[in-house]
Amino acid sequence: DAKSNVKNTKNEKNVLLKYYIFMRKIGFKQQVATMLSRVFIYWKKDPRYTASISIMAIIPIVAIFGVQTDYFGTNIIFALSVYVAFAMGFSLHADISYDSTAFSTQILCGVKGRTDRIARVVPYFLLMMLIVLLNCFVMLYAGESSAKIMSILVLCLSVFFVSASVSNVIGTVILYPLQVPNSTVFENKGVSNFGTIILVQLVATFITALFSVPIGIFFYMYYL
Repeated sequence: DAKSNVKNTKNEKNVLLKYYIFMRKIGFKQQVATMLSRVFIYWKKDPRYTASISIMAIIPIVAIFGVQTDYFGTNIIFALSVYVAFAMGFSLHADISYDSTAFSTQILCGVKGRTDRIARVVPYFLLMMLIVLLNCFVMLYAGESSAKIMSILVLCLSVFFVSASVSNVIGTVILYPLQVPNSTVFENKGVSNFGTIILVQLVATFITALFSVPIGIFFYMYYL
């Protein structure tokens, strides 16, 4: 078992190093590249992340199916796109709670808190943009005008940045117990206070909605 653990640790370090080298090659600074590598590693190896990301990745497939079969129109795809923008930004409210060694790692490696907060947004932003752009192409194929597609894209960006900003602050200030690392989303091991979890999520959702609804109304009235 000890040899197996050592081997797994070495493999993880090698994978992390490959991510880090790639991030440096495409232009990210040292600390940002470190944090991005860390986030991508977590996405790859932690079932709690992979389950959520897999659900998001299915949405463009649902959009294509809906258009091809005339099961639903572009309004549903538009709503799904806005939901993706909100959900990906909202996911940041639990990133440090999930990352059980975040603070100790930052102290040991000298990573600034501002760098951590900004770097953690980048992977969520990239995944959100990929899904929303795919949905936009589906809507364009279904006959929507390019002007409306651009408005939808800007709206999704606005909702994402509002949601990510609120979640970034809440995720740093309020930590709550979640499933332990390497557990599935259905396991309750490590979760002790569901009331705290629900309260934090409700607060994050309410504040995000408070800022996002006026943006949505504005775009609906003037651009959509």
